[in-house]
Amino acid sequence: MALAIAIFVIGIVSAVLPSTPAPAPTSIRTVDRSITRIERDGEQLWIFSTLPEAVTGDQGYLISAADVSARIGKGVKAELAGAPKNLSGINIKFRVPGADRLGNPGTANFMTIEYPASDLRAANYKGLEPLGVLNLASSVSIYPSKDVRDFCKGGGLDDFCAKALR
Repeated sequence: MALAIAIFVIGIVSAVLPSTPAPAPTSIRTVDRSITRIERDGEQLWIFSTLPEAVTGDQGYLISAADVSARIGKGVKAELAGAPKNLSGINIKFRVPGADRLGNPGTANFMTIEYPASDLRAANYKGLEPLGVLNLASSVSIYPSKDVRDFCKGGGLDDFCAKALR
């Protein structure tokens, strides 16, 4: 009985006490743990992201890509380390868990999205719906994908889908 009461009290206390927030990122590299590499090519920044295995299906990957894009955009807007003001474009290359032609585990290209850096700096992220950041893309390349057309039928991402389904 005493153990049950103690567990109950601990549960109440932990629900009431504020949890310690995660530390704010200090660089573009640390805005999302899916980022594996960053390269600079003149005024272009290339960011490589491998989406986690827990995310499945093309729709899940697109939702995750929007989340990662928003985190990167907020980092660009905040001028975190690795996002100098003279950047003109941010290119994010997304990879997903997969297998090579021999069945060995690895990753496969899923999508590359290019954003104008000026749009990422100017965006009101609180005003964008969760997927709205995708509409800021200037160029989208999606690698073989079966569900993207179905995803785009839902509406609301007309700019993104027009570029993705060319």
